[in-house]
Amino acid sequence: MQDGTLMKEYKNTIKDKIQGLEEINTLSMLSIEATYNAVELKIEPDVSNIYKDNVQQLISNYVPHEPKTTNVELNILVKSKEPIFHQPRRQPFSENETDQTQVAKYLEEELFL
Repeated sequence: MQDGTLMKEYKNTIKDKIQGLEEINTLSMLSIEATYNAVELKIEPDVSNIYKDNVQQLISNYVPHEPKTTNVELNILVKSKEPIFHQPRRQPFSENETDQTQVAKYLEEELFL
């Protein structure tokens, strides 16, 4: 690619095609190391090897599943066909404790998971 121009000023255009692997290795901006079906974990060095092996095994054995659904349908009757919208707002700290107790109550009654 000595004879051709890779990029023009103010325009990122590639003029010549890359000829082969040798040329890719000479271009430092294109050197990419990739592995097929491998997971590289960045775990702190002070973590025990036992835990690192456990995490590696959990990740490699993970299989995604379809989310669970229920057969519940909900119909909300409104007075008009106009959409209802409220701006999101912050919750005061004084209401946090009440909401936490209400959520705990709902969890005990298994109203939601």
